[in-house]
Amino acid sequence: MYYSSKYLKETLVKISVLFLVSTLLFTGCSINKNQPKAQEEKVPVRVLTLKKDIISEYQEFPAILEAEGQIVLVSKMSGKVEKVLVKEGEEVKKGDVLIKIEDKDVINQVNQAKAAYELALSNYSRVKNSQSVQEVERLQSAVDQAELNYNNALSNYEKMKNLFEQGAISKQQFENVELQYKIAKEQLESAKTQLTLTKEKAIPDMIEGAKAQLNQAKAALDTALSALENTNITAPIDGTVGSINVKEGQFISAGTVVAVMGNLKDLEMKVFLSENRINAVKVGDKALIRVDSVDFSGEGEVVDVGIFKDSKTQSYPVKIAIKNEKGLLKPGMLAKVKVKVKEVKALFVPENAVLTFGQDKAVFVVSENTAHLRKIKVGEVLSGNVVILDGLKEGENIVVEGQEYLEDKDKVEIISGSEKQ
Repeated sequence: MYYSSKYLKETLVKISVLFLVSTLLFTGCSINKNQPKAQEEKVPVRVLTLKKDIISEYQEFPAILEAEGQIVLVSKMSGKVEKVLVKEGEEVKKGDVLIKIEDKDVINQVNQAKAAYELALSNYSRVKNSQSVQEVERLQSAVDQAELNYNNALSNYEKMKNLFEQGAISKQQFENVELQYKIAKEQLESAKTQLTLTKEKAIPDMIEGAKAQLNQAKAALDTALSALENTNITAPIDGTVGSINVKEGQFISAGTVVAVMGNLKDLEMKVFLSENRINAVKVGDKALIRVDSVDFSGEGEVVDVGIFKDSKTQSYPVKIAIKNEKGLLKPGMLAKVKVKVKEVKALFVPENAVLTFGQDKAVFVVSENTAHLRKIKVGEVLSGNVVILDGLKEGENIVVEGQEYLEDKDKVEIISGSEKQ
């Protein structure tokens, strides 16, 4: 490029002279022989004032559009589809019933479970509040009576013992009183033991058994009520019904996909970045999106950056959201997504401003309307700009257009003034 610049310069000058002569002849003007000689020829150029800047590199990825929060609705129970209450493309609110499954048999199950629960609840209440209280009261009364008998027998025993020791009564009389005392003592201990066992074990076991039956009945009722609730397949979010996959009268099994829905006003897509690119992407970054099938171009936003590598692609997922207010975009469309994969802050020059001489690189630096060829050291190329490692500094003006017509120390005319990078 550089070695042909002299030839190009001479050609440019010849063309300019011919154009000037033709113009003068056409207008009938004559050249004044007394005019001074033309000043030194200046080459028109465009320059750029250098400054450090942040340059981002973008990479394009393919992606499939999806509705935001796109959800596949699955039947949780088997049964016959009684009614389909919505149409494809219809907007619905969270909680709206979309599909109804016949519930006659399920209602019967609910009624049976409810009756069993009420019976178990009644039994539990009776055991806990009636039988247990009465039994404890009866045993407590028996303890009280046994204690009274024991106290009387003890008093009589101590009295007769003194009399026997004094010889006032016979041994047989004393032994009869002593026997009555021992019987009263054993009766009291037995009554206390029975009361303790009843309080600590027998009654609690009865109550616990009744409670277990009540819990089982409650679980059966909850299961039946849940089954009844599952006969209504509802919208889990506000959104648009994308597809209905069942018909009225059709028998379906648990796990059958019955519908797909999502928010079509906000679409999203995923792209996958390698480990040496992922850290350049941040939530909030803008992404350029192109959908050729509908001639759409727009701007999306990075809403999530994966921190775990996808096992299938061995790369990191990045989720991008885009508004779809006009409804032009549809889930399933193929999109081309440009996202930032690198960001560098450095001194840059446009790639086309750099001249190559074998292994050397150079640019023209303009100072006082003179172009000076300067050797530079360059780094990587990002988005059409070359990183300057050495040879240039901020504030200098470099030629970005017209450099192919220049030689070192040529005079130049800046045709557009200094431009900032």
